[in-house]
Amino acid sequence: MTLRPVFLMASLVLVLSACDDNDRRSPSAPSPNPPGFSGFSNSTPVASNQGQIQLISVSVPEGRVIQAEDCAVAPGGSRHICTHEWTGTFDVEFGADIEDSILSVHFDGDDGECGSSFSAGVPLAGRRRHTVTVSGIFFTDQFEDGRIFPRCVFPRTTTRIIAKLWNRRNVRHPLLTQTFNRRFTFQR
Repeated sequence: MTLRPVFLMASLVLVLSACDDNDRRSPSAPSPNPPGFSGFSNSTPVASNQGQIQLISVSVPEGRVIQAEDCAVAPGGSRHICTHEWTGTFDVEFGADIEDSILSVHFDGDDGECGSSFSAGVPLAGRRRHTVTVSGIFFTDQFEDGRIFPRCVFPRTTTRIIAKLWNRRNVRHPLLTQTFNRRFTFQR
């Protein structure tokens, strides 16, 4: 059985946008902006044709152990594994307008990717700096039939955060990718 990248990204975005701040263990109706997502805010114009992603801040000090737990229920009754302890703030610049952009954040180490998080899809005005806050990390993927499988074995130490800017209308390749050396250990 194969995973389809578009289905996977769409599934994670829907699950992340269904979280409720008051009860982090049960899904709720999707909100216009998921908890922890501040949206894109305009500031200074940017001259770059390509663009850049900058990591502005993280809510958890580097090197800290972050607890993973059962969270949102998937179709079929399986539970995703996630954490709500991590929040990252990024400045994103791109040289052209994007009608439906997503910022994905991946936690990677020598043994491969362990977790990821996604912002909501929003318009991005070209040649302007925008601030996006991404919260939570999912450590599981989902097959098309609803079965859940973990991406990594806990405890797991990651050494890199990889941020990617996507046009949700064309998810074959990210528009921008930036790697940040940050060390986190996840345990369950």
